[in-house]
Parts: sequence; C-alpha cells; structure tokens
Amino acid sequence: MEKSSSKVNILMILSAIFSVFSLIFLFVAIINIRFDYNELDIFSLDFLIAGIICMFLSIYFSYKYKQLLRLRFLKMPQIVTSIKCVNKICNYKEERLFQEGDYIFKGIGKCPKCNGDLFINAIYTLDSKIKK
Repeated sequence: MEKSSSKVNILMILSAIFSVFSLIFLFVAIINIRFDYNELDIFSLDFLIAGIICMFLSIYFSYKYKQLLRLRFLKMPQIVTSIKCVNKICNYKEERLFQEGDYIFKGIGKCPKCNGDLFINAIYTLDSKIKK
C-alpha cells in the first residue's frame, strides 16, 4: 500500500513541476516574441517548444495520477470469516469480518451455547458466497 502511495505522491509532484516549468517557458517565449516585433527569435521558439512539451508532460502525469487514485479507491471485497462449533448437535454458527492471522480450522475459543470448541469453518468474500 505504501508503494502505491509513494507513486501517487511522485506523480503529483512531477505534474506540478512540469506545470510550473510550462508556465515559465511559455511566459518567457511570449515576452521574447512581444519585444522582438520584426523577427522571430530562435530562443523564443525554443522556449515555446519547451513550454508545450512541459505542458504535455504535466497533462500526462496528471492523467496517470488520476488513474492511480481511481485504482486506490476501488471498493475492496469484504472478506468474512465463518466460525462454527465442533459439536454437531450444538449447531452454533457465527460470521465476522476477516482478521489478520485467520485460517481454516484455527481454534477460536469456547462456544457460548454448549462450551465446546469453536473453529474457523470458512473464509470467503461476500461476492463469492453461493446461496443454496
């Protein structure tokens, strides 16, 4: 998750830097063209091209930044842990959100109904649960 966050920050910074450079280059090009009415100065053309390139790079990095943000905020599937009592007569079942360290057949504790042992029966996402 931190790698994605650092990529997002780097893209945002690059986009801002290229935006500033594009504004500076375009401003310098306009100033040079404005003061040299009679002939087009080669430096003003260079600044104009550099400003346009920086503008396109800024737009590109902004687009990539937006894509990464969209991926970052996609809804993650909800993972559920199903807990069941060992005693088949008891028939106690419980579902809770997945916690780190959960695995199938892991002992959880004592059953509140019959005082038998509880274990993790299944781990699944809410989308993948088959209703019978």
